[in-house]
Amino acid sequence: MDFDNSLEIITPTKSTSLTIGGTGALFIPAGTTGQRPSSPQSGYVRFNTSNTVLEYYDGVAIQWQTFGSSNLNALSNVSGTGTLVQTSPGVYAARTITGTTNRITVTNGDGVAGNPTLDISSAYVGQATITTLGTVGTGVWQGTAVGATFGGTGQTSYAVGDILYANTTTTLAKLSDIATGNALISGGVNTAPSWGKIGLATHVSGTLPIANGGTGLTTTPANGQLLIGNGTGYALSTVTGTAGNVTVTNGAGSITLNLATAGTAGTYATVTTDAFGRVTSGVTTQTVATGGTGLTSLGTANQVLGVNAGATALEYKTVTAGTGISVTNGAGSITLANTGVTSIIAGSGISVSGATGAVTITSTSSGGTVTSVSASGGTTGLTFTGSPITTSGTLTLGGTLGIANGGTGLTTTPTNGQLLIGNGTNYNLSTLTAGTGISVTNGSGTITLNNTGVTSVALALPPIFTVSGSPVTTTGTLTGTLNTQAANTVFAGPTTGTAVPTFRTLSLDELNDVTSAGATTGQYLLYNGTAWVPYGGAGTGGGLRTWGGNVASQTGTSVIAPGTTPPTIAQGTEIASLTLTPLSTSSKFTVQMSISVSASTNNNVHTCAIFRGSTYIGGAIQTFASGGNSNAISITLTDAPATVSPVTYSARYGTSANTWYINRRTSENTYGGVNSGFEIQEY
Repeated sequence: MDFDNSLEIITPTKSTSLTIGGTGALFIPAGTTGQRPSSPQSGYVRFNTSNTVLEYYDGVAIQWQTFGSSNLNALSNVSGTGTLVQTSPGVYAARTITGTTNRITVTNGDGVAGNPTLDISSAYVGQATITTLGTVGTGVWQGTAVGATFGGTGQTSYAVGDILYANTTTTLAKLSDIATGNALISGGVNTAPSWGKIGLATHVSGTLPIANGGTGLTTTPANGQLLIGNGTGYALSTVTGTAGNVTVTNGAGSITLNLATAGTAGTYATVTTDAFGRVTSGVTTQTVATGGTGLTSLGTANQVLGVNAGATALEYKTVTAGTGISVTNGAGSITLANTGVTSIIAGSGISVSGATGAVTITSTSSGGTVTSVSASGGTTGLTFTGSPITTSGTLTLGGTLGIANGGTGLTTTPTNGQLLIGNGTNYNLSTLTAGTGISVTNGSGTITLNNTGVTSVALALPPIFTVSGSPVTTTGTLTGTLNTQAANTVFAGPTTGTAVPTFRTLSLDELNDVTSAGATTGQYLLYNGTAWVPYGGAGTGGGLRTWGGNVASQTGTSVIAPGTTPPTIAQGTEIASLTLTPLSTSSKFTVQMSISVSASTNNNVHTCAIFRGSTYIGGAIQTFASGGNSNAISITLTDAPATVSPVTYSARYGTSANTWYINRRTSENTYGGVNSGFEIQEY
């Protein structure tokens, strides 16, 4: 029969089974994949020549399936029960899933009675090593201490102040804290550190400067050298004596000063000495004030030196014996002795022992008998029970200690967060009450206050500022910093009306509006080091502080001799003087002097000198051939006194000889006697 994609039905005649016998083969339909029946039914069997496999149609899966002949044969050869696994291509075996004792339990491991079930054993205690366990992500480590070679410390406990250090190449040890004032000191390479005091000779290098309490020197001083300041530091120097007066002997750690065996005579204190320090003249009796006694003679034998009754001087006094005392005067000694009480007699219950100067008195009584003991709490609020005790017993303290005696007056045990708060007469146990924006949490011995209100504070400033640190949500600092501005601008309001101030330039009209309280016409503002104040104006020389006046007509014979050294304040005659107070230490003064002079003879040298205080600061020297005529001397100089204290400027005049005249030509007045002036200006 041929099966060419048409349905051919073989109907058995004798039974429901078709038996094909023989030793040959059954030739079934064969063809390519493209030659498969277009409408297959379950059970169709054919040989696919494209894939060289025997295939059948699965009506449930609705697809052609392949017979795996080698796998089917292998499966049919497996004996026993269990889960089948392919151990190699075409080889199958039955396996049973088993667990590990005290780690994994397995139920129905062969799958015969159902699906295998795996679970962790209730006796499982975990892995023995962290390597086996893997990374620990959560939980608390409760195993043995982790060694240093595994990233730990190997330590399980610490005391406050302990410091870890490597004591070997693989372990860490603890260095315990010690008393205040010690420092951690290196023991050297491969040696443990330790606590100790810093050794200046072994642990400190360099030179300690003066600013840190040192000397700034490293030189070892020689015998007798001292640290002597030189204005910038210390220098090592020796003491130098004065030739003929003092000799200096430098030793190891000592300096000896002695008077020279020969020197210069002089006057010392109230006496005069020669070159050897011997008194040659003067007052030889030294008073108490100069270290003496004020006495010129010795007292009698055994007198002592003491203060007189008026406490004004020293005098000699004689020691007089009093009651029970004897005084015995010897050669250079005074002996006081007891002539009064010589013995002590013991009374009842008392014993006396010892000699003069060391007497012991001891009670010999056996004591008395206590018959009753009572106790009272007084005003403390405390009470005693069991009082009085007349034989034996116990005194028991009870009650409540009052505030007046350091107690609280309360017997109630406080709850969490309760405080002792006064109510004017005693204490109450109360908790804190939370106000707006505050929460109060009372714990066992703790009170926690939290902010529940303001959580953020910001700072806003005008645009001339830059704000940093804003906002503050926990703690911090809000800072406002001025922004940079263009040069020559000032912070000012508008030129007219009202508006927010800005940085801008000022006009000349605005500068004219600057005034000073108390200023008058013609005055100007001058900074005196503290404030701007008005100066100058009418009567003061215009825009400067000015002092001065006319020099009066005068006649004299005082001399200022010409020479190479400046004149002194003792020479000549003072012809003008002005005292003034500088505005500041930087003030400068212009001193002007103009005088008309003449002399009784020709060719005299005329000198006018200007002084600040007693210091010469300048002047003029002129010689006039015709002394009888009126001649002019003019001086202009600048001075900077560098002070704010009053300063006196003066002018002194004199000639080399003979009589001189000011504002006169010998006996005649020039310009009515007013032709000279003295003026000082401050700027």
